[in-house]
Amino acid sequence: VCSLSCRSVVYKGMFLADQLGKSVGDMYEGAFVPGLVLAGLYALYAFSGGQGELGGSLGLRYAREGLVATFGVEGALGPKLTLRGGAAGSLDPENTLGLDFALSLLPEAKGRFSLAYALRASDLSLLTYHRYATETGLLEGQLAAAYAPFPAFSVRPAFGYRYPFPDPEGATYALGLYATLFPTELLGLGGGASYTFQPATGASDLSFSVEGTLRLSPLWLSLGYQFGPSLFAPEGVYLRLDVFGGSR
Repeated sequence: VCSLSCRSVVYKGMFLADQLGKSVGDMYEGAFVPGLVLAGLYALYAFSGGQGELGGSLGLRYAREGLVATFGVEGALGPKLTLRGGAAGSLDPENTLGLDFALSLLPEAKGRFSLAYALRASDLSLLTYHRYATETGLLEGQLAAAYAPFPAFSVRPAFGYRYPFPDPEGATYALGLYATLFPTELLGLGGGASYTFQPATGASDLSFSVEGTLRLSPLWLSLGYQFGPSLFAPEGVYLRLDVFGGSR
């Protein structure tokens, strides 16, 4: 594939997974490590402003029942070197744990790390994530739950935070509570409020939202509008998907 502009020319060579299988044979099929496959490989040469740059990427994917893991390396003679990876696994039919990272080693060291957990039961779902970026020193995360004790009603508490380690006075927290009533089996109407505050500065804000929900078990699709920004959603229209399931 060739890309042209008035200032640059890019040449790119790429293999697809099925093409790699034909060239590397048993290695691609996981002969050395069962479940390990070569997920992607490409080389890239970019020419711009009279200078060229050669780079490439290698990706690996490991899959077994209840577990998927990926690892990739991206580099260039710039020099640039980045490692990416992640894993997600089922602890049981209801609980899932995942983590991922992106670590840049060159031209400067910086990284992003994330941890997530999900619970999907017949009447309860919970999702939480926590993410840290070394470049900004920001730790942030959310915890959101949805509980439907009976078919015509559901309630959703939420908690969120942003903690910038270089500026602890900028630490921000949010609490939210939302509810939905279902006058019919498929359609529901709901809304809620969230309270955002900074303990160090004393600043706080209260925002509200309204939404409609289409219930297609085990999926609930909600379209709503947020009046005022919060850690859970920016001001304006939003779309949310809740998933219920599991064995309980």
